[in-house]
Amino acid sequence: MRYGAQILWPVVLVQQRVLRASLAYLDHSRKHQAITYALEAVLEDALMEDFARQGAAAVERWQRLDPLDPDLLNKLDSRGAIFSSWTKAERRRRFLNLLDSFDPIYDFTYSLRPGNTAAERLSPSELAAWEHAEWPDPRW
Repeated sequence: MRYGAQILWPVVLVQQRVLRASLAYLDHSRKHQAITYALEAVLEDALMEDFARQGAAAVERWQRLDPLDPDLLNKLDSRGAIFSSWTKAERRRRFLNLLDSFDPIYDFTYSLRPGNTAAERLSPSELAAWEHAEWPDPRW
């Protein structure tokens, strides 16, 4: 049996990382662990399918999200709003940079990052502009 839900990539990826970390602190059973690992496997497969050539890089960046970062959920506010505002093409093109922006030292390392994708990176000022903004309709 298959079920479906419409959920934005940044939201589900952050929630999964927080869920996985919470197992270290909450009373849980093997069944909870199995479900958590199954969710992780489904998300990994979906990232590989949705992002094709960039799938492995998306999985790697998702796994680097630090669930113990006290600002992780606060960062989701601006990143989710930005992601919702993008077109499907922008989401595909800029998704890896969005995941990079969750790094706790992103603001510091932003100007130090070399590469030809500078236009695709999210500047700290762009991220700040989206803080506490209402999320646009993601136009599924």
